[in-house]
Amino acid sequence: VKSADWKACVHRARLAFDKDYVAQIKQLLHNFPPEHVTKEGTKFWSGPKRCPQVPEFSLDDPLHSSYIAHAAALFAYAWGVAVPADFADPAQLAATLADCDIPEWKPKSVRIQAGDDDETKEGGDDDDVVAEALSKQLAGMVGGAEVEAASKALQAADFEKDDDSNHHIDFITASANLRGWNYRIAEASR
Repeated sequence: VKSADWKACVHRARLAFDKDYVAQIKQLLHNFPPEHVTKEGTKFWSGPKRCPQVPEFSLDDPLHSSYIAHAAALFAYAWGVAVPADFADPAQLAATLADCDIPEWKPKSVRIQAGDDDETKEGGDDDDVVAEALSKQLAGMVGGAEVEAASKALQAADFEKDDDSNHHIDFITASANLRGWNYRIAEASR
């Protein structure tokens, strides 16, 4: 990341929150609305399948602010950015996110298997176009100064569950609890 700073880390964490806990769930509910009935005539969201819910992002929610703070800290570590002492303060996070643009969600044309016996080929209608664009972008970077600079700029993190200063367990806890919230599963403690 060419110009990484704490703000970029917080913005990236917020975008990841939206992608993983909002957009994915909206897409799933778009494909399988709460009232969806299978071709066999049974409710899709029944039995072990819990109908998910979409969170309304709020830094007043301790789970949301914890995710943003610890995800941003992990990005900061990877990008060599210092984590401020007040990194988890919701007021500071809100100020940092004041100009973070979250893309408006738009449903995609994707195919998702409805069950184990469903032979639907999963994917989006634009998968080939996206893959081609990424392939061209990567081909333009191979061996280039941009790739070399990026690879030197990234710092790998070794997972260590017993070091609370690295944010690993806090991030995992927040991530697991957010996904659990999506499916109305009780929050677990750290």
